[in-house]
Amino acid sequence: MESTTRIKRREWLKMALSGGIYGLLSSQFFSACGGSSPVYEADHEGENDLRDQKIIVVGAGVAGLSAAQKLTTWGAEVVIVEARDRIGGRLWTDRSLGAPFEIGAGWIHGPENNPVSELAAASATMPLVTDDDNLVVYDRNGNILPDEIIDPLDKILESLLDEIDEWVDAENDRSLASAIDAVNTGALNDELILWALTTFTEFDTGGAIEELSAAYFNADSAFRGADVILPAGFDAILEPLAANLDIRLGHVVEKISYDNSGIQITTSRGEFAGNFAVVTLPLGVLKQQVVAFDPELPTSFRNRVAKIPMGNVTKVALKFDEAFWDPAVQYFGYLSEIKGKWPYFLNYRAFADANILVALSFGAY
Repeated sequence: MESTTRIKRREWLKMALSGGIYGLLSSQFFSACGGSSPVYEADHEGENDLRDQKIIVVGAGVAGLSAAQKLTTWGAEVVIVEARDRIGGRLWTDRSLGAPFEIGAGWIHGPENNPVSELAAASATMPLVTDDDNLVVYDRNGNILPDEIIDPLDKILESLLDEIDEWVDAENDRSLASAIDAVNTGALNDELILWALTTFTEFDTGGAIEELSAAYFNADSAFRGADVILPAGFDAILEPLAANLDIRLGHVVEKISYDNSGIQITTSRGEFAGNFAVVTLPLGVLKQQVVAFDPELPTSFRNRVAKIPMGNVTKVALKFDEAFWDPAVQYFGYLSEIKGKWPYFLNYRAFADANILVALSFGAY
């Protein structure tokens, strides 16, 4: 049995900067309309508050679909334009290997009172709790590391990160790696500490500890509860979200114009006019500036978009004729020589009838 402190630290390490929901609802939410105010505000969530309004939602990810459903219940006429030939955005389930492989969102981090948990319940999808301690770690020679080496790791990290919390303030612009080295010189030369930092912290942020802020890498709030997956596939939650909505797939938005007369959106397959727009373009699309805004978005907004870095998490699903590993183990760790290079594997056999291992890489690698 783990102590309460150990569980708390493990959850804290894994939730750092994850927003609690693995980015499912992290799309930008920008609204523009005619008149002096950029946002339409209904007095209350009453029926037909927006019955005379036509609203265009850009993007059929979870944010766009959720917004469209709410606006529809308020009486608005809503149309969604989506560049891809599918809905879901960063939620993307692939079944080509015979089991649901999540190319996008894979876990609900902190299911308690989490809106994604509510979506899963509405779709009658049963979650499965994953156990971080159901783990076997291998060294570089393929030898299993004994429990007496792995078990103390949580307390070591807890002590190290507590030191950083006490030492670093909001004015300190050190990176997490720099702060670790300052409070415990040589800690990053310990391959077990380095493995844990990349497997938990770099995994959830997608960013290297050399780039993460020591002051802010864990400053977000997160939902509580042990992580869960949806063995039937995350895409199950999309059906109720998309129900009865007017969704136009394959419409690549090229330009969004707005003035006192309303909204004009030009796509690769035609134009749409309305009173308002809700734009849920992903950060990557906004950074590429492939959608023109007329007038341009505020300078402060564009500057923030340009400054926000994007992390990297790569997942590769490998299917085998037979499982040559222990099918009951949920996670396998590997002390890779290069930080971030395949240090963590998820075993599908622990929750599905499929001989699949998912290899994960993060951060700078």
